Amino acid sequence: MPTDLVAPQIEFVSPLTSLRGRPYRGYDDARQWLRDVTEQFEIWEYTVDDLRPVADAVLAFGNVHLKGRGSGVTLDQEVAWLAHFAPDGRVSRMQVFTDRDQALEAAGLTE
Repeated sequence: MPTDLVAPQIEFVSPLTSLRGRPYRGYDDARQWLRDVTEQFEIWEYTVDDLRPVADAVLAFGNVHLKGRGSGVTLDQEVAWLAHFAPDGRVSRMQVFTDRDQALEAAGLTE
Protein backbone atom coordinates (compact mmCIF):
# COMPACT_ATOMS: atom_id res chain seq x y z
CA MET A 1 0.00 0.00 0.00
CA PRO A 2 1.66 3.26 -1.12
CA THR A 3 0.97 5.36 1.98
CA ASP A 4 2.66 8.35 0.35
CA LEU A 5 -0.27 8.42 -2.13
CA VAL A 6 -3.16 7.37 0.13
CA ALA A 7 -4.32 9.15 3.30
CA PRO A 8 -4.67 7.13 6.52
CA GLN A 9 -8.42 7.83 6.57
CA ILE A 10 -8.89 6.59 2.98
CA GLU A 11 -12.44 5.55 2.17
CA PHE A 12 -12.87 3.28 -0.84
CA VAL A 13 -16.28 2.57 -2.38
CA SER A 14 -16.46 0.04 -5.20
CA PRO A 15 -18.84 -2.61 -6.52
CA LEU A 16 -17.26 -4.99 -3.96
CA THR A 17 -18.56 -2.67 -1.24
CA SER A 18 -22.11 -3.94 -1.80
CA LEU A 19 -20.97 -7.50 -1.06
CA ARG A 20 -19.20 -6.33 2.07
CA GLY A 21 -22.02 -4.09 3.27
CA ARG A 22 -19.82 -1.06 3.99
CA PRO A 23 -16.99 0.95 2.41
CA TYR A 24 -13.37 0.01 2.91
CA ARG A 25 -11.85 2.52 5.38
CA GLY A 26 -8.24 3.05 6.40
CA TYR A 27 -5.04 1.27 5.37
CA ASP A 28 -6.05 -2.16 6.70
CA ASP A 29 -9.35 -2.09 4.79
CA ALA A 30 -7.60 -0.81 1.65
CA ARG A 31 -5.26 -3.79 1.85
CA GLN A 32 -8.31 -6.03 2.33
CA TRP A 33 -9.86 -4.54 -0.81
CA LEU A 34 -6.73 -5.51 -2.77
CA ARG A 35 -6.91 -9.04 -1.33
CA ASP A 36 -10.63 -9.26 -2.21
CA VAL A 37 -9.99 -8.19 -5.81
CA THR A 38 -7.10 -10.65 -6.13
CA GLU A 39 -9.24 -13.43 -4.66
CA GLN A 40 -12.14 -12.77 -7.06
CA PHE A 41 -10.24 -12.02 -10.26
CA GLU A 42 -7.40 -13.78 -12.04
CA ILE A 43 -6.98 -10.75 -14.31
CA TRP A 44 -7.71 -7.18 -13.26
CA GLU A 45 -6.51 -4.55 -15.73
CA TYR A 46 -7.68 -1.00 -16.17
CA THR A 47 -7.09 1.88 -18.56
CA VAL A 48 -7.80 5.56 -18.05
CA ASP A 49 -8.97 7.48 -21.12
CA ASP A 50 -10.08 10.86 -19.74
CA LEU A 51 -9.26 12.91 -16.61
CA ARG A 52 -11.30 15.87 -15.40
CA PRO A 53 -10.32 18.07 -12.43
CA VAL A 54 -13.22 18.84 -10.08
CA ALA A 55 -12.62 21.09 -7.01
CA ASP A 56 -10.67 18.85 -4.57
CA ALA A 57 -11.14 15.81 -6.79
CA VAL A 58 -10.35 14.22 -10.14
CA LEU A 59 -12.89 12.30 -12.20
CA ALA A 60 -11.37 9.64 -14.45
CA PHE A 61 -13.13 7.64 -17.15
CA GLY A 62 -11.83 4.40 -18.56
CA ASN A 63 -12.28 0.66 -18.77
CA VAL A 64 -11.61 -2.37 -16.64
CA HIS A 65 -10.92 -5.86 -17.97
CA LEU A 66 -11.63 -8.68 -15.51
CA LYS A 67 -11.39 -12.45 -15.59
CA GLY A 68 -13.09 -14.36 -12.79
CA ARG A 69 -10.69 -16.55 -10.84
CA GLY A 70 -13.05 -19.50 -10.43
CA SER A 71 -15.42 -19.02 -13.36
CA GLY A 72 -13.00 -17.89 -16.04
CA VAL A 73 -15.68 -15.45 -17.20
CA THR A 74 -14.28 -12.24 -18.67
CA LEU A 75 -15.83 -8.82 -18.37
CA ASP A 76 -14.96 -5.58 -20.10
CA GLN A 77 -16.68 -2.69 -18.35
CA GLU A 78 -16.63 1.07 -18.76
CA VAL A 79 -15.95 2.63 -15.37
CA ALA A 80 -15.32 5.97 -13.74
CA TRP A 81 -13.28 6.75 -10.66
CA LEU A 82 -13.85 9.82 -8.50
CA ALA A 83 -10.82 10.54 -6.33
CA HIS A 84 -10.95 13.16 -3.58
CA PHE A 85 -7.77 14.53 -2.06
CA ALA A 86 -6.77 15.47 1.48
CA PRO A 87 -5.04 18.83 2.04
CA ASP A 88 -1.66 17.05 1.91
CA GLY A 89 -2.42 15.81 -1.63
CA ARG A 90 -3.01 12.14 -0.79
CA VAL A 91 -6.19 10.37 -1.89
CA SER A 92 -8.76 10.49 0.93
CA ARG A 93 -11.74 8.97 -0.87
CA MET A 94 -12.07 6.88 -4.02
CA GLN A 95 -15.37 5.84 -5.52
CA VAL A 96 -15.82 3.54 -8.52
CA PHE A 97 -18.83 3.95 -10.79
CA THR A 98 -20.12 1.68 -13.53
CA ASP A 99 -22.60 4.34 -14.66
CA ARG A 100 -21.17 7.45 -16.36
CA ASP A 101 -24.14 9.69 -15.44
CA GLN A 102 -23.90 8.73 -11.77
CA ALA A 103 -20.18 9.56 -11.80
CA LEU A 104 -20.81 12.95 -13.39
CA GLU A 105 -23.57 13.69 -10.90
CA ALA A 106 -21.38 12.70 -7.93
CA ALA A 107 -18.67 15.04 -9.25
CA GLY A 108 -21.17 17.87 -9.69
CA LEU A 109 -20.83 17.82 -13.47
CA THR A 110 -23.25 17.30 -16.33
CA GLU A 111 -22.62 16.76 -20.02
